[in-house]
Amino acid sequence: MNNDKILIIVPVMNLWHRYTKPMLDSIKSKYPWAVYLIDNASTDETTSLVGADKLVGEKLLVYKRNDQNVGCGGGWNQGLEWGIANGFTHFLIANNDILFGPGTIDALYERMKQGDKLLVSAVDVSGEALSPTEILDPGSLLNNKGASEAPHPNFSCLMISKDTVEK
Repeated sequence: MNNDKILIIVPVMNLWHRYTKPMLDSIKSKYPWAVYLIDNASTDETTSLVGADKLVGEKLLVYKRNDQNVGCGGGWNQGLEWGIANGFTHFLIANNDILFGPGTIDALYERMKQGDKLLVSAVDVSGEALSPTEILDPGSLLNNKGASEAPHPNFSCLMISKDTVEK
């Protein structure tokens, strides 16, 4: 019997309606999953709209609010620690500004089951896959004003197994 469970780890700070809610709504998988949402001290309605553990459809959303912004890396570590302590076997670390395609999570998990240790996927907010050049070229991430907010992210999600995290 397969006891694998996927934990989708998502640090957020504000932008509930613009990014986080659409991202959560796009999650689809035939495999067991839950979401660990790390709120890095949002000042918008994120806390009042989520504010506690709840169900997303039939799946669990675990809500963790930080009193200060611990950054993406700090949020990822919080999610990994919680997931390992709660029996999750695979971790999908995601930005909140992406939309998952209908088969994205299943395809990543199925590749992991074939022996991959770490998988990275990039999809922009419109659902279009990015080319490897766009993912890896830092110059393509800057808009014409030099700001770091680009029309697409350089990273969208990665999946890693518990065994790899623990090594």
